[in-house]
Amino acid sequence: MLLSIDIQMWSVVGLATVSVGLLSIGWPVFMTFGTEVSDRSKATAVGLLGASNQVSGVCGAGIGGVLLCVVRVPGIGYLSLRPLLFHQ
Repeated sequence: MLLSIDIQMWSVVGLATVSVGLLSIGWPVFMTFGTEVSDRSKATAVGLLGASNQVSGVCGAGIGGVLLCVVRVPGIGYLSLRPLLFHQ
């Protein structure tokens, strides 16, 4: 939706900053809830949250790269596929 309207660069930077700030407020609450719900295996719950965070970062970049290639944005799809192929 934001790509279909013309807005100033600093408005996008401000919107991204506010969005990340709002998302980071809920993360400690989510971690606390996840460890309280898991009875005996609290370390497994925390590890699973970390693993899902890393996997979604790599898969999100890969899916974004595929979509950019399908839409035929020249060259930029390969830059987005790079994290999927060379993730350590």
